[in-house]
Amino acid sequence: NDFRLKAYPQTLQTSPVFILTVAFHPRAEILASGGPEIGICFWNYRLGKLLRQFDNSQLGDIKVVDLAFHPTGQWIASACHEPDIQVWDVETGQCYRTLQGHTSQNWTVTFHPQGDLLASGSEDNSIRIWQIHIGECLYVLSGHTACITGTAFSPDGAYLASSSKDATVRIWDVATGACVRTLTGHTDLVNFVVYHPDPQRRLLASCSHDETIRLWDTETWECLKVLRPQQVYEDMNITGATGLSSAQLATLKTLGAITQK
Repeated sequence: NDFRLKAYPQTLQTSPVFILTVAFHPRAEILASGGPEIGICFWNYRLGKLLRQFDNSQLGDIKVVDLAFHPTGQWIASACHEPDIQVWDVETGQCYRTLQGHTSQNWTVTFHPQGDLLASGSEDNSIRIWQIHIGECLYVLSGHTACITGTAFSPDGAYLASSSKDATVRIWDVATGACVRTLTGHTDLVNFVVYHPDPQRRLLASCSHDETIRLWDTETWECLKVLRPQQVYEDMNITGATGLSSAQLATLKTLGAITQK
């Protein structure tokens, strides 16, 4: 897929609206995109062609914020600005399951590698693990003290990682629903978590509003590295600069400038 994307760069666009989420089909050259105004679009990313669109009238005017394909590609789950989770048939656009139980809007959905389970994270501070074929909630995972922003199953499906606005990452045992580890170190809300797809690499990445990405060893849970992009005015010395207001000076410092006497 990396080669094809480099060989056939495309701009996929229907209209100038917000796109909040994208997801690659696991078995076909299809990319799904979603947003509050467009519903769900399915693209052939090699050809740059819109294949089909589930618009808001078809979806019941839901506001899509996250998408996840089932491992077979037969279904796609959507998280929306509402408590319910929908699972859609990709070919027909029909709703296969509506999963009810969260008490506030959802922000994240993730399928288990084997496809039998779906994890969802909500502004009600909880994560739910669903058995999608029967439409029932198996576990409610509680422990975060703020909105859940991201979820990711480990490559073997044994664990679920979750990120939250409470600035922590939690690791859950999928078989029992127990929290086995809480990862701290970020200083602001954590936006997202993702496992390395190769289980031999034993890596989990988390990204945060503190402008860092942390790489964690999934056996020891030690933070191996903190990645931080260089700021616009990184280490620019503005000592003695004149003609700048206090607000302008503060902005430059926020963007990496320094003052040294």
